[in-house]
Amino acid sequence: MHKKAFSLIELSIVLIIIGLLVGSVFTGQKLLSQSKLRSVVTDLERYKVAYNAFFATFEELPGDLLDSSASALFGVTNGTRHAAEPAGDKIIGGHQEASMAFWHLKLAGLISGGYDGVRLTAEVPGVSTGLAKFSDNTAFHFFSFGQNANQWGYGTGAIYGMRGITALGFGVIKTSNDRVAEFAAITPTEGFYLDQKLDDGIPYLGRVLADHGSDVGSDQKCTDFSGYANNYSSGTVEYQLSNEAVACRMMFIM
Repeated sequence: MHKKAFSLIELSIVLIIIGLLVGSVFTGQKLLSQSKLRSVVTDLERYKVAYNAFFATFEELPGDLLDSSASALFGVTNGTRHAAEPAGDKIIGGHQEASMAFWHLKLAGLISGGYDGVRLTAEVPGVSTGLAKFSDNTAFHFFSFGQNANQWGYGTGAIYGMRGITALGFGVIKTSNDRVAEFAAITPTEGFYLDQKLDDGIPYLGRVLADHGSDVGSDQKCTDFSGYANNYSSGTVEYQLSNEAVACRMMFIM
């Protein structure tokens, strides 16, 4: 017995249902992506508010706090410093000072978490580096442009031509060496979204900057700049929006 063939009306209904199902999947994925990106903005604002409140209250930066100040304020002794990160120079170095920064913010009651001020090779978000709700393996990390111990593999080179600026980096944590959160966390389109929402949409200017994750290949860059940000000298740089791969790590100037 032959099965009844679909009529044109029935076929149209099936195609409409399939289209609605596919559309709902894409809509759900888009909403999830937007929600995760909003969590980056929320986390960033929380750390910036805490950072500014700490400086306004104590006139020293978290992590860069003098040992005498830490003892007087919180009854603690700071951890051993990296040789390139002197206390009291108004810069948060990306080595020990970065981990101590989150610890000091916690001690001041400005953020919560299990921060203990101890830098680890296998970094732990919420303990040795800043917790990010975006995903389990992403984190925020303080470092300074043009400083030897910046922990993003930049060395002493200026970042997009800038030096002596403290930033909060955002990326995927790396546990195989001393560098912190230097792997790519988001796509160029997502980076552009954050940059436009918070700044000017330009990856090499303003208060929101972007660079390729250190795990990104030459054919999957975050921007159209072939080198990393510490190799930049001049010219315009744009997000590589045609690349749909996860390729960007972000820097938010404090």
